[in-house]
Amino acid sequence: MREIPFRIVCSRWNIRGLVERAVMADLAAAGLPLLRQSLSDLSDFGKVSLSGKVPLTGKVGGQVDRMVEELVVLGAVPAKPASRAA
Repeated sequence: MREIPFRIVCSRWNIRGLVERAVMADLAAAGLPLLRQSLSDLSDFGKVSLSGKVPLTGKVGGQVDRMVEELVVLGAVPAKPASRAA
């Protein structure tokens, strides 16, 4: 059997919420790997599904940037996009 690396992404997340704290405690108790960066419950994330455009600025852009940085450190995505062959 092959091991498949994974991380849990908390999205539409309120880090101060009681339910979210209980979920985090359960995930930690289960030893499940989490990304440190979560995505807040902001309206801009809902807009992504309608527009298809990833937010690059503001609070949302910062959260996405930090998530990508974390994924690069984990080796899940390359630090620099591969060049495309013509």
